[in-house]
Amino acid sequence: MTPSQIDRSGAEWMYRPENHKTQHRGKTKAIPIVGQAVKLLEPMLYCDPDQLCFVNRAGTPWNKDTYRRHITRAAGNNGLEHWTPYQLRHTVAQIVRDELGVEAAAALLGHSKLSTTEIYSRASEQRAIDAARIATTNAIGG
Repeated sequence: MTPSQIDRSGAEWMYRPENHKTQHRGKTKAIPIVGQAVKLLEPMLYCDPDQLCFVNRAGTPWNKDTYRRHITRAAGNNGLEHWTPYQLRHTVAQIVRDELGVEAAAALLGHSKLSTTEIYSRASEQRAIDAARIATTNAIGG
């Protein structure tokens, strides 16, 4: 991520990476940056627009793999059960699906097919109960 890849022109910032895994299919990627993320990222943006925002002490760029290795190693070194950053993705997908629906979860995750989103999130029992209550109330009229 570089400052030049962050569109700060609107009310919400959008990270638009130049390279991503579905670009060969003509897809674009836009990741919202909101809330605390803006405040944490802002100090890194006052540099060369093409300078990487996240590098290690040696100046090597962080990527998903180095981040995952550091997280899993830290968890293991501290006696915690195995944990990876992808568990955050799954948790957020479930929360968004429960609150806003599968379409919103798919949009946030960048999926063009809802079946892909289903890998990350499943309809919760509470959602099914709520749907049944609404359907029953509306069908019976009471």
